[in-house]
Amino acid sequence: MFPYLVSNDFRSTTVFETRLEDLGPVSTSVQLAVFSFDMNGFIVEGTPRIEIYVYAGHGAMTANDWRSGILAGSATMTSVNAQNGVITSISVDPHAVNSVLATNPDYLGINIRAAETHGVAGISISPLSTMSLDLVF
Repeated sequence: MFPYLVSNDFRSTTVFETRLEDLGPVSTSVQLAVFSFDMNGFIVEGTPRIEIYVYAGHGAMTANDWRSGILAGSATMTSVNAQNGVITSISVDPHAVNSVLATNPDYLGINIRAAETHGVAGISISPLSTMSLDLVF
């Protein structure tokens, strides 16, 4: 499921939810987690940094989902990995994922935020982008 921000026919999103039922049996003993994606754009003043948050999803994106989650990973961006088609992989803290999975949610949510350093930050990811969350149990 993808929430969209629409501006001049351009759609982008940074909040995603995966229905856990689609993954088969999911335990709460994730040993390794990596989120990989490619961006459409990244704007920030100061140090270009993004943060990955995980949360218990509910199948419908709301404004609260943009503010939800447990900080589970971060990375400093460069001009290279902020370009279209370049895959960025970020290690996600398995303890954070396990803590969300322990609440027995129907969906696992991922919230990607540009770390605000001086008041201006933004990131856009197209629903057509390549994205994956690899979980090793």
